[in-house]
Amino acid sequence: MGDAEAGSAARERVIEKAQAQTEMAKVQEVHGEEKAGARAMGWWLIGCSGMVAGMVVLGGVTRLTGSGLSMVKWHPHRILPPADQAAWEKEFEEFKTYPEWIMKRQYENFGKNPRKYSV
Repeated sequence: MGDAEAGSAARERVIEKAQAQTEMAKVQEVHGEEKAGARAMGWWLIGCSGMVAGMVVLGGVTRLTGSGLSMVKWHPHRILPPADQAAWEKEFEEFKTYPEWIMKRQYENFGKNPRKYSV
């Protein structure tokens, strides 16, 4: 009976070891999926941070160079710009009434007619 008991104890240890390995494999698989999810979220955060940094840099360059354009009208749902020359000219005439255009053009003809400004 000693050999039978030793054989069954060895069999139980082998079964327990196999179950432990199976459970360990499941834990590693779940942990691997968690790592993959965390890695994907990390790349997403890096991408979003990069886009925000790019917008800040582009805004700063636009501000420092003075190359920004004023918005004449705000149409968030209009996708296409004016289609023909007349529509563009109408838009430009409306832009000429805005303070930015007036301020930037106030000294445009200052030196061209000296009699106009003489005493």
